[in-house]
Amino acid sequence: MAFIFGYARELYGEAGAVVALAVAALCPNLLAHGALVTPDIYLAAATVGFLWSIECLARRPSAAAAVTLGICLGFSVAVKFTGILYVLLAPLLLRLAKPVAPRRVFLRWLPAALLLAFLFIHAAYVFDGSFSRLGEFSFSSSLYQWLQAHLPGGFPTFFPRHFVRALDEQLAERPYLAYLAGEFNRGGFLSYYAVAFFLRTPIAPLLLGGLATASQLRPARKELPLLAFALVLFVFFSLARHKNIGLRYLLFLFPLLAVWCGRLSSVSGTIAGRIPRRGLAAGLWLLLLASNLLAWPDYLAFFNSAAGGKEGGHRYLLDSNLDWGQGLIELRDFLKEERIDKISLAYAGRVNPEFYGIRYDDLGGEPPTQDVVAISANLLWGRMYFVNGKKFWPKSTETYALYRSLEPWAILGGSIYVYRRPR
Repeated sequence: MAFIFGYARELYGEAGAVVALAVAALCPNLLAHGALVTPDIYLAAATVGFLWSIECLARRPSAAAAVTLGICLGFSVAVKFTGILYVLLAPLLLRLAKPVAPRRVFLRWLPAALLLAFLFIHAAYVFDGSFSRLGEFSFSSSLYQWLQAHLPGGFPTFFPRHFVRALDEQLAERPYLAYLAGEFNRGGFLSYYAVAFFLRTPIAPLLLGGLATASQLRPARKELPLLAFALVLFVFFSLARHKNIGLRYLLFLFPLLAVWCGRLSSVSGTIAGRIPRRGLAAGLWLLLLASNLLAWPDYLAFFNSAAGGKEGGHRYLLDSNLDWGQGLIELRDFLKEERIDKISLAYAGRVNPEFYGIRYDDLGGEPPTQDVVAISANLLWGRMYFVNGKKFWPKSTETYALYRSLEPWAILGGSIYVYRRPR
């Protein structure tokens, strides 16, 4: 939040920073991921810091700005390989921020920032296996295998051992099974992230962002890095289509949308000669507050009203857009409240539900043994996964199709559907 405030203040002044912070503070996706031990929220924070430091280095070149940029770049790469794209984009964004930047920016401060980022990555891995040689690895990805075949075995990899291994594993991964609007495929969908962003963003910020855009169609020079970065990354992930399993891969767009909404601080006049622009912006913020309160506490399963809310989101998206297995604690409390001793359970996750005190029989492809049945949303709607923290993985997307037409007794955490056994 501090980075959002600072970057928006850099672009739009104090009033713009307040607007950006107000929008970001009520973003269900940022609130949801802030409680998770995943790299996505950290990359989102580093993204804002990265763009802010680009702006500062372009406008006020200094050692402090270069150090900040280096740290943000190094942190981005260390937490997620998406950060490698940030390193590649840094020179372009600097050029966009200030086409006639002093030569020392590109000849002194940018190289210094990249060197610091390089050292930061090694430090993040405690310099374990730094500069390991190619011959020390057994690679799985075609890129690294090609390098190994064409370079001497003693050639240094330049990065820590575990960084190289993890990147190799990422590059070698097979495409994930993707789901969009009732359709599964392993090739991904070109429109996946566009649909996901539209349906998982509250309506109010979308309208606020549109109002901010309409207030001045031609962007200022200082806004170009933000717009170019968001566009390039969005297009890259859309074209890659490799991991259509959740909007979390583009989580960094939400703080950038909040910063863009800071543009409204300079909005004045009326729309159609009647509606004050600032009054409309304030009304939309109140709408965002209302949608946030209605979504609480199930932010992980948030979908906007265009998707039908969290109850309707499964019609369009599954996976980490909806179901992280977050409903186990609510399921435990629900069973206690209803005085239910044991259930038939199909929980999509690697954690044994018994850790939460839930007594259950496994619900596989056979009829349930208990009168109460609970099924994770992903499994229910056909996105198969490990069941109940065990090795069992249903082979058919129709394994739990029988329950889709039944009225659930309860939906817990937006991710676990509870039924009374059909008779």
